[in-house]
Amino acid sequence: KHEFEDKSRRVNVSFTQDTRAQQFSYDTEAGDSDFVEVGAGVAFVFSQGNQAFIRVQTLLEHEFYDSVIISAGLNIALWYT
Repeated sequence: KHEFEDKSRRVNVSFTQDTRAQQFSYDTEAGDSDFVEVGAGVAFVFSQGNQAFIRVQTLLEHEFYDSVIISAGLNIALWYT
């Protein structure tokens, strides 16, 4: 993936509970512009309509984040015709 809008910018903020409404500024960090998402999965179909699956997804080459997502599931048929 390539992020086109990843420039840093200046943000003016104030605290909501500050009765003086004192504002201050800070510069945001530029985002990581190039990274890769990779995912793979497998599904099993058993006799009598039962099913199971597993999927793994990860984020590679990102400067700020590491991510691994694992999904698994089981579908049990209550009746089979």
